[in-house]
Amino acid sequence: MWLLICAFVLAAAVGRSRLAGRAAAFLVSGASSVRQLVHFTTAALVATAFAVPATSGRAALALPVFLALARVLADRARLVVMLALLFPTVILLSAVATLIGAGAHLITVSVLWESTGEEIGFARWLLLGLPLAIASSHLAGGGGAADHDPAGRPPRRPVARCSWAPSCCCGAANPCTRCRRPWSR
Repeated sequence: MWLLICAFVLAAAVGRSRLAGRAAAFLVSGASSVRQLVHFTTAALVATAFAVPATSGRAALALPVFLALARVLADRARLVVMLALLFPTVILLSAVATLIGAGAHLITVSVLWESTGEEIGFARWLLLGLPLAIASSHLAGGGGAADHDPAGRPPRRPVARCSWAPSCCCGAANPCTRCRRPWSR
């Protein structure tokens, strides 16, 4: 109970400190395609499994970041819907990364110990659960991350223009998709 309350307090602090906007800017400015945006977002959400192990707490922490992304990508409604499905999916799938990611993990360890005498600690669970969390999260995200081009060419426009990042001579994201030059400072 207290963990959930603290997670919502932390989420409110993330929203008020504009950290959510900066995280969204980091994700959007680093991605040159929808697929990259999905995989960057997935990697960031998997990493939060170690900061806030409870899934409800991670959802509360990720909500301001999703809302900031939704504002930046407001003109691309299908992408926002896909991200709305991606966030909870990755949060739930990556819970297997840590032993305290879900109450069922502790029950499983207890049942295994009582029935076989084999004990699984935090390090062994991490060794077994982290690869599964990474693989399942990225596979879940990769299925909906098509760039809407069956030939696999990069999109004609960047994922989004970020108001926190400098722009190229023609106003595109880095690297420029038209002139292929990096940002000028």
